[in-house]
Amino acid sequence: MKFAVIGCGSWGRNYVRVLNELENSNLLYVCDKDESKLKEVSRVFKVRTTTKLNEVLEDNEVQAVIIATDVKSHFPIAKECLAHDKHVLMEKPLTDSVKTSEELVKLAKEKDKILMVGHTFIYNHAIRKLKEYINNKDIGELLYLTAKRNNLGPIRTDVNALYDLATHDISIFLYLVGSLPKYLIANGGSFLQKEKDIEDFVNLFLEFENGIKATIEASWLSPKKVRELTLVGSKKMVVFDDIAPDKITIFSKGAEAAKTVDYSNLELKDYHITLMDGDILLPKIKIPEPLKEQVMHFIESVKSNKEPITNGEKAIDVLKVLEAAQKSLKNNGEKVEIT
Repeated sequence: MKFAVIGCGSWGRNYVRVLNELENSNLLYVCDKDESKLKEVSRVFKVRTTTKLNEVLEDNEVQAVIIATDVKSHFPIAKECLAHDKHVLMEKPLTDSVKTSEELVKLAKEKDKILMVGHTFIYNHAIRKLKEYINNKDIGELLYLTAKRNNLGPIRTDVNALYDLATHDISIFLYLVGSLPKYLIANGGSFLQKEKDIEDFVNLFLEFENGIKATIEASWLSPKKVRELTLVGSKKMVVFDDIAPDKITIFSKGAEAAKTVDYSNLELKDYHITLMDGDILLPKIKIPEPLKEQVMHFIESVKSNKEPITNGEKAIDVLKVLEAAQKSLKNNGEKVEIT
């Protein structure tokens, strides 16, 4: 499949590398407004570079484009690419609004083109394993989820920590739970870019239809890099640590309130909870590079003309949560329902 990569910042360069490593891809162009970035890419890879998007759009050899530019440019670039009959793999989020994302999904269907979004963690085999644990009831009933995504930088100026960092965990939670939350509450703070009102720290609380609750903490302003997700089930608990050698740790731990007690006559001293403390397991999971898995899935989706896992509709669900969270964030943590 013949590709062009539009945008060669850090993620764009990762896509360039992956496309060069895959046997079933042929990278024809790398496009960016910044010539210095193009020179950097040219030093490492033998690929045609251009600062003109039209050069890519008007080349009928280019079958698919990967867009890795700033969020505000996603919609106009993707719209042009789809209009010129290119399949599109877009870096997350799809656009900066539900409305423009819906327009892209509609256009992709009209042009019979694949539109996929790079929610890379959905292609991580460890996250897929968590989904198995939930579906197979290996951890019992899922009670709640927590996620922490913190580090000191990198600081972005085009979006806040919600859109940059929490997007990952929102996409993971929607994938694991299998539905949108009923409502959410978000709060945070702008400490580094107060004049632009760009939050570098956010906290989210979400509640789903089936009573499952979730929290997300995301920050650019934290002393320690943390990439951690915890599932708490009625039988077991599981931790996914993306920066640990063992990505998944299963804890045979839990707690259960006494079920045979007559609560109407119960005194505080009689109330008891049974704590369960069992083995800790480190399952061996082969985890190929998620970004490479994502690109391979995109290629297969184009070849088979089948909707990808992270298609436009799934991306719109993520954006519905992001927009609700942004509304809550800007209104001092008000409760926002998601429809």
